[in-house]
Parts: sequence; structure tokens; C-alpha cells
Amino acid sequence: MAPSKVWNHFSQPFNTETDLKVTCKVCNFKLSYKNSTSNLRNHAQNTSSDADSNFRRTSSAASVASTSSGGPSARSHYQGPLDKCVNNINAFAVGGHKDAECTNALLFMLAVDNMPLRTPDKQGFKVFVKALQPAFKIPSETVCTRLLEEKYLVLRARVAQWILSAGNISLTCDIWTHKYSMKPYLGLTCHFKRGKQQMSLELATKFLTQRKTTEYLAGVLREICDKWSMRLDRVRGVTTDGGANIKAAVKQVFGVDKHVHCLAHQLNGIGQKVIGNKSTPPSEVEMTPAEVAAAAARAEEDADGDFDFEAEEAEASGNMRRSILLKTKKIVRFFKQSEIATAKLIELQRAEGIAEPNCLKHVQEVRTRFNSCYDMCDRYLKLASFTARVLLELQRSRQSKARAPEALTAEEEDTLTEMRDLLAPLARATKEISGEKVCTLSKAIPVVRNLVKVSIEPLRGGLVKAKMAQAEDADAANCEDGGPDAEAPASSSNGDRDEFWGEWDEQVKRQSRSQSNQDMAGGIPVQLRSYLDRPPVARESNPDPLQAWQSFKAEYQFVHQVAEEFLCILGTSIPSERLFSHAGLFSTPIRSKLSPKHLEMLVFLRSCPVELWFN
Repeated sequence: MAPSKVWNHFSQPFNTETDLKVTCKVCNFKLSYKNSTSNLRNHAQNTSSDADSNFRRTSSAASVASTSSGGPSARSHYQGPLDKCVNNINAFAVGGHKDAECTNALLFMLAVDNMPLRTPDKQGFKVFVKALQPAFKIPSETVCTRLLEEKYLVLRARVAQWILSAGNISLTCDIWTHKYSMKPYLGLTCHFKRGKQQMSLELATKFLTQRKTTEYLAGVLREICDKWSMRLDRVRGVTTDGGANIKAAVKQVFGVDKHVHCLAHQLNGIGQKVIGNKSTPPSEVEMTPAEVAAAAARAEEDADGDFDFEAEEAEASGNMRRSILLKTKKIVRFFKQSEIATAKLIELQRAEGIAEPNCLKHVQEVRTRFNSCYDMCDRYLKLASFTARVLLELQRSRQSKARAPEALTAEEEDTLTEMRDLLAPLARATKEISGEKVCTLSKAIPVVRNLVKVSIEPLRGGLVKAKMAQAEDADAANCEDGGPDAEAPASSSNGDRDEFWGEWDEQVKRQSRSQSNQDMAGGIPVQLRSYLDRPPVARESNPDPLQAWQSFKAEYQFVHQVAEEFLCILGTSIPSERLFSHAGLFSTPIRSKLSPKHLEMLVFLRSCPVELWFN
């Protein structure tokens, strides 16, 4: 008779002081053996691995056959579902692998979704988790805070290794004052290439405890660089919005040639000068606490609609463009504050066959937000006919508690249209250079040339011609000249051509055809000469320069090394502006007790890629 398969899981019997014993090969547990394998079989079924599934099926089949044939035992010994239940409970117990996975996912949700640290203690969250998996023990707010601090140290060490191994690094820097706590912070974002991907991380949201002098800001920047193991000689550029003290601090820490002025702020300043509107000063400008509070109040007034129009109108007297903008802003505020006016505006659009989800509403200008003036003008002109009808109806019926303002006249709408058309290319240019995971500095010169030669000159009108010329001479003259020959005649218009990039793309194509027959003069390295002889790369098919240069790496090894030093530099400080937007999502009025230390921790964890969290 063949031996039982159960002996595959146990050692041969051996004598002890009392009886015979066998040892389980899976868990090393010692069992008594009394010439029967029943207890051995039960133990093997409970401890055998997935590789022993044949033994489980054989045992179960034998038991079923015995039961169906009227054997002595009608009870099945298969305990698979029960094993799974026990293993599941053990996995979700404190210290189990499922408990660790769920806790890490909970921390990820708290950081990425801007959720309060006390979320695990809320009743609704507890009910949801218990319904989803009753075996999981939800960590308390205190435990989550401690675990987030530990996670921050782990991920910070990993990112520091990434930065240390990166050959070229770019930074953006800005200063922000929290409008509720009135605490100033310095934000720093880091950008570098890892593999084929451009990494963008929000490293620091440093609470500033002293006045924002050049020496103090330089010390803070050095402290941040030391904290992240950042080699200063590998920092290729630091982009800020142009405050004198932060510029001096950057030059003092990183070098005179490392500072890059934010192009988006320059474009925004040009647009504001053109239309005669007020522009927001750089955040690094030293201000008294009263001035900081006043600036925060003005920004909040813009967002909430509580705007002092009387003071603004008195200041704008004699400036027709600014007066029209203030009149437009007053109309927009009326619609934002009147339910009746907004309802009628949507009703008129629906009467024209527009579905309610696609119905438009007015957009208010906010001084601290790029392109918001253009968005307000553009949206008003799209809704001009509906807006005039609503205002006229409310003036006659007096259904609204607040008196409806006068609509813009036809002449005022023409002026507003002209200002909108002038701001449109500036808004497009701002969007073109506002990326943080693609190369943006290389777009600076083409964008400026497109603005000057393609988009702005044809739009110069009577009201803004002189002002546009002054603003262009004062601001655009600082941009370096370069790129394809801009004096080539414009090509014929095409319905599918990009209005902003169309002429530039045509010039690249013409230069590509003519350059193939050129013979470059000697005196330059062979590889550089070969690269210069190469036809330009089409922008439409290669929107990301990083990917294009990756394909050139093997052919132009040394030129590629030089190019990578500059491809990581950003043309704007918008990533640091986004950092403060993310910080504002964490530090809300209902989270007033959030410390600067935890705010910096949460902002960094939010910017970490998913694979860094779960790898």
C-alpha cells in the first residue's frame, strides 16, 4: 500500500520522552503521532501553501466521495474559505501588510487631496471605512500626523538623492503672505531631468521670521539648499518675479549670471500698461505690515466682489480705458451678486438654444491672477447682447434690490474689443510659457518675436497706438534678439494655421529649405557644425524640446550635454505661484492651527509623484 501524501508535509516520526512526534515542514510545529494521520492531514490543510493545491483538492475530493458513498464521516475537511477569512483578518490587523498598504494610501489621500489631518476622526469617514473593510483599524489624527512626519523624512531623503545625482537643476522662487494668518513664506520649486522625464517638485515653503532683506533671504536660500543636498554649481538658473531683494539674494548665493527674470510677469506688466490698468508689484518688494494687509484686502475684494469703485473711479478720472474697465467690472460684480440677473442671463441663453451646462457666466478680474483682465473682457463681449437686455429689463421692472448699472455703449464696446484683442496675444504667450514639466526658456525669444512682429503690430489701433509703442519699447527691448529671420515676408493665410505660431513655423520651413544648401565656415567643432547644418526641427511634431534632444543624444553627444544645461531652466516663476496656491488649499480658515512646519511638509508631499509614494 502506497504511503499517504500527508507525509510529504511532515518529517519521519521520532521518539520523545512521552510519545512519537512529527515535525511540520511548513511551520516547524511538532505534532503527536499515534498510528493515525487524521490530525496531520487537518494541520497540513490549514498550513499548506498555494503550491500544494493538488493535495487540498485531493483531500477535498476524497472527503466528498466518502460522504456521498455513505462513508463513516459526512463532514468535509476543506477549510479554504475559513483560511482566507483568518488570513484577511490577520492582514488588516495592526502590523499586517494590508494594514500598512491602507495606511499609506490614507496618508497619500490626506496630502494629495488637501484634506485636514483630522479627517480619520470624522464620523462619516469612519462609517465609510467600516462599511468598506471592517477589519481595518483607522489611525487617529495624532497617529496620522506622526506617520506623515515619518513619510516626509523618507521621501525627502529619496528626493535629496535624486537632486544629488542630477547633473543640471533649475529653481523658481517667490514670496507669499498668507491672507488669514499674515505670515510670510518663501517658496522654492526644483526642476531637473530624471531619465526621459522632467521632474518638478515643491521643495520648500519656508516661514520667514525676519524682515525680507537681501542678507536674510540669502541665508534662507543657503539653508534650503543644504537641507536638500543641492550642489550650487549644478544650479543653472533661478527664476523670480523681479523683486530687488530676492534678485540680489539669488545673485549672492548662486552667482551673478544665474538669475532669470520671469517672462510672464513682464508680459502681464506690458498688458496692464497698454490698457492703463494697475499692476501688482512683485511680492518680494519690502512692505510694512499695514501695506501687506492692504494688498491682501485688495486681492480679497477682487475675488469676493467687495470693490471700492468710488475711490477707483476718482483715481481713473481722465483715463478713458481704465474707466471703461471699471465700468465693465462693476457690471460683472452686479451679476455676481444678483441671483435674478444671473438667472435671466442663463434664461436668455437657453432661449437661443444653448444647453444649460454650456451657458456662460461673467468672469471677474483679479489683480493677482494672470490674464484675468483678458478673461473678463472676452467673456463680457461674448455675453454683451444678453447682458444689455438683462440690465435694461431690470432697470425697467426694478425686480433687483440693487440698482442695475448702465450697460456699455457701442463706442465703449468697441474700445473694450480693441483692448481685448491687444491682450489676447499676451494671454496666449503667457499660457505658452507657463509649463513646468516641459522646457519653457527656449520659447522666450520666439514668443517675444511673435508678439512684436506678428500679433501686436497688426492690432495697433487709435486709442492704444501710442501707449503700445511706449510699453513695447520699454519692456520688449530687454529681450534678446534671435531665431529665424523675422524680416521675411508673411506667408499667405491658411484656415488651419495657428495665428500665434503660423508665421514662425513658415519661417522655420523656409530656413530649413535654404539651410540644407549652405556651407558653414570653418573654425568651429565638427559636431557643432554638423548640428548647425541640420534642418530645424518642426515645432508642431516636436512640442517638447527635451524629447527632441533625447533623439539627438547619440548623434550629437557633446552638443547634447551643453543643451541639457539650459533645457531645465524655466522662463517663468509660475511653478512657485502654483506652490502658494497649493499652500492656500491646506492653510484655510478652518485649519488655522496648522503649523508652518506641517504646511511645508504637506506641500512637499503633495508634489511627490505617485510612484515615489508606493514604490
